Amino acid sequence: MQPADVTSASVYRANDTPGTSEPVVGYDPNAFAILGIEGSSGNFLERFSETCCQALDAQNHERWQEGREFGVYFTEGSPVHKFLTGESPYQLIALPHGASSGGQVLRMRSYASNGVFVPSVVFLDSELTPVRLVTDLVSDFEPENWHRRGYLEVRISVSASQKERWMLIFTRDEDAEGQTVIDTRRGPRKIPHAGVGEIGLYLTQAQ
Repeated sequence: MQPADVTSASVYRANDTPGTSEPVVGYDPNAFAILGIEGSSGNFLERFSETCCQALDAQNHERWQEGREFGVYFTEGSPVHKFLTGESPYQLIALPHGASSGGQVLRMRSYASNGVFVPSVVFLDSELTPVRLVTDLVSDFEPENWHRRGYLEVRISVSASQKERWMLIFTRDEDAEGQTVIDTRRGPRKIPHAGVGEIGLYLTQAQ
């Protein structure tokens, strides 16, 4: 069972019949057919795996910093890879020891600064083979205040599977080209999506 505070998303798993935590807003059951992708979730992860991830540079990965939020940055100088969902900068992160015990939630905040980076996440095994893909994340936006910047926040469950050793963050073409619209006291405000940005990561206990 998923923790109650996990963000709604499309989840694809290897050797499993995955599903979505909830249908995402605007979900189109014919979308896979339109894109020429078979409707089976397993088939989608298999197709995604054909473009990822053994060729990625694992030497320049980020180490997990336990006990606090830490940042990863997507810049013009970040490594870039052509995924099934489009070309994107990416960041590999080594998962902390003990994270696979379950009962925890990964809190991910994407901070807004002239735009916001909209993430998708792939969890990989020790051979950099995808075992779980989390995308179509339905983010909540927290506006800026006197103390901090505004950010999109998502929460992803930590798997109990011992196979998940790496986390890969990237963005899809459709997300990078979109925008987030929020309501403010002055009316609707558009926040453009971007291919660069800062992500804050933190492990917290499931509620």
